[in-house]
Amino acid sequence: MRAVLLVLLALMVAPSIAGERDGVARVVVVGDVHGDYEQFVRVLRDAGVIDKRTRWRGGKTHLVQIGDLPDRGPDTDRVIRMLKRLEKQAEKAGGEVHALIGNHETMVMRGDLRYVHPNEYAALTDGLSRERQQRYYEKYVDWVKRNTAEEDWPEFNREYFKTWAKEYPLGYTEHRQAWAPDGDFGAWVREHDAVLRIDDTLFVHGGLDPSAERESIAAINAAVRAELVDARVSDDESIINAADSPLWYRGLAVMSETDANTALIEAMLEFYGVKRIVIAHTPLMGTILPRFGGRVLLADVGLAEHYGRGRAALVIEDQQPSVILSGEKLSLPAYGSGRETLEEYLAAAKPLVSRPEKIDRYLEKTRPKVIKTSPDNGAQ
Repeated sequence: MRAVLLVLLALMVAPSIAGERDGVARVVVVGDVHGDYEQFVRVLRDAGVIDKRTRWRGGKTHLVQIGDLPDRGPDTDRVIRMLKRLEKQAEKAGGEVHALIGNHETMVMRGDLRYVHPNEYAALTDGLSRERQQRYYEKYVDWVKRNTAEEDWPEFNREYFKTWAKEYPLGYTEHRQAWAPDGDFGAWVREHDAVLRIDDTLFVHGGLDPSAERESIAAINAAVRAELVDARVSDDESIINAADSPLWYRGLAVMSETDANTALIEAMLEFYGVKRIVIAHTPLMGTILPRFGGRVLLADVGLAEHYGRGRAALVIEDQQPSVILSGEKLSLPAYGSGRETLEEYLAAAKPLVSRPEKIDRYLEKTRPKVIKTSPDNGAQ
């Protein structure tokens, strides 16, 4: 059923961006930002795409930010405004900035504000914010009175207002306006893709379920943008909400690296005509993590302060991936290589990450189990 819906939406909403690029010599990839402007700037400078004044210096580089700009951190507005500016500067230089849609963009747009940082509201205030808050409060009180019996009304006094204002602080109304489908941030998000192919690499925030029915890149992107027009969409089976949607799916980050799962992933990659898929959404350690012999690359390094401020970017030059980690370049294991090469790479990364114990825990958890057998004692 969802496949039919995707096709219909693709026909109804013509994608403004094709979601596919070819002949790109250099790609820089950064995972979840979550409002940490300073660390995001640091990583972009490490990768050579911006200068000390945060101006584009990447030339024809394509910068791919794989979603989740808002929530958890204080400076989402600064992050978005910088990316909007870099988009124009990169285009003039022959490069391109791709800000993909993540699950947190859709959460904020549809009013799920559980993870909004207080400063995300405060950053949008101005001299009229108190007046806007007061008007919103009056509308709220009016709504309560119209929808509840008078005997159930609270006492709308100063103490009640103080309690109410903690949930709807200064900047709340400005935040909701900015993230509306036609707002400054919301309209900008809707211009972008959820899935992107550049040469032989596919990029998507959460991932694609390799066992699910395949959908074209254009159909997925059109469907996501169509649902974001109505930020009230709440159906758990919709493409922006479903657990197996490209924005939420975590299977590629956590499923066992068995031969059967590898075969499923290879079939999915073949369908899209790519060699690998790069995902974010699931921070496991402070560096890029290859899985399934490099067929899957995890780019969420926990960049934001909330997750430990990982400082790493994936770089794909002439279709060969490497990592810039804390300002140093590391080669990723060769495509299709095994466990020993992965361990060598992670050993080189350990001194450069803030939480090396995460690498140790990952290696211990994923280390192949040795099956002990009793020696043959010659018994017949």
